[in-house]
Amino acid sequence: IIDRLVVNNDEVMILDYKTRPLEAGQDLGELAAQFRPQLALYKEAVCLIYPERTIKTLLIFTSAPVRVDVQL
Repeated sequence: IIDRLVVNNDEVMILDYKTRPLEAGQDLGELAAQFRPQLALYKEAVCLIYPERTIKTLLIFTSAPVRVDVQL
């Protein structure tokens, strides 16, 4: 289930909230890699609905708070 979908005129942002605590010094790129398959499925579905728009995928870690743009 997509946590939040933000639809603008030319882009759609898929936001996925994560409540797990972040450890000091944790590599956010490596952590984000764990969620790429999940976000890729979301992006695939959203592309069917909004084929003409740019799709961005983001993770929001609520414990920090930190936002990570995930490139697919």
